[in-house]
Amino acid sequence: HATQEFRAGIYSDAFTDLTYRTLLAEAENSLRRSQGVIVDATFQDAKQRRRFLDLADRLNVPTVFVECQAAEAEILRRLEKRAGAENEASDATREVYLRQRSEFMPMVEVPADAHVVVKTDAAPAEVLDQLESVFDRGA
Repeated sequence: HATQEFRAGIYSDAFTDLTYRTLLAEAENSLRRSQGVIVDATFQDAKQRRRFLDLADRLNVPTVFVECQAAEAEILRRLEKRAGAENEASDATREVYLRQRSEFMPMVEVPADAHVVVKTDAAPAEVLDQLESVFDRGA
């Protein structure tokens, strides 16, 4: 686990930018080999999302941003559960969540047909149904 303060070390703006640039390069490499890509990231900044949208436009591939939402009480419960879990890789804490939530930029630059909101506090089968319907329609 990282021990740095929020926005320091691996959470600095420079390191975050490097992380997203690396994700973008890896995604581009896979897409150029005709492989599908799932990028699992917070994407709280419109600049980062725009880079991926631009890549999809350049390569003429469909893109879907799946915005996961849940009730705050459920998010906090999950964070608490993770904190006590052995072998948990996530550094997310209540404090990190609250800061990221306050800094999250709404996805206004993402076209409506490339943006789906999924309520992840629903039953897993419901969440899967929501996602399947998005991908079945060819978004």
